[in-house]
Amino acid sequence: MAGSGTAHLRPAEDALLHAEHIVVEFPVGRSGLKVNAVSDVSLDILEGETLGLVGESGCGKSTTGRAILQLYKPTAGEVKFDGVELTRLGGEDMRKMRRRMQMIFQDPYRGARRSGPRPRAGTGSSAARVLRRAVPAHLDRPCRRHGAEVDPL
Repeated sequence: MAGSGTAHLRPAEDALLHAEHIVVEFPVGRSGLKVNAVSDVSLDILEGETLGLVGESGCGKSTTGRAILQLYKPTAGEVKFDGVELTRLGGEDMRKMRRRMQMIFQDPYRGARRSGPRPRAGTGSSAARVLRRAVPAHLDRPCRRHGAEVDPL
């Protein structure tokens, strides 16, 4: 589940990934000003689940993923993976944890007809289409049998 705030989150001890109140800000030169790239995003993923972030270009999808993987250090918030607080890890410990996590980006250069969203398709069908390409066929069968759930941010 994903969204702003925390009402939608399941208990942290049940989640493989649990992130609360993620904020990412980038400085603007030497002006002292900051750009808010991600503001108060909270999400969780149970073991066996897949979460897709869908949104307009520039809305913070990739930055959120990078903050979860600690490629960008969040300005605020906490990220727990398998019970370990990632924002407190560094160096080799973080590299070991990253081996257990994965982010899959949509390839914008393959063309909208082959991999990207279609303007006339709904968000759910667009996300399902991309996931079907990313998930091996034998893993996708249970998803088709039980249906897919897409939670908007």
